[in-house]
Amino acid sequence: MWSVAEIITMEIEAEFMGKDHDIWRYNRNHRHGCFPHLGSRTNYAKQSIYS
Repeated sequence: MWSVAEIITMEIEAEFMGKDHDIWRYNRNHRHGCFPHLGSRTNYAKQSIYS
């Protein structure tokens, strides 16, 4: 699981880059060093709802 700060960072990044529907894939492919524990897209979606 990610911290709330990581989820918020990803959401802000998504809005800034205009990639809100595909930010999980972008971070998995391009920013693995920033989010080394990036789990499944399903878990990201579940956690981002509650953040």
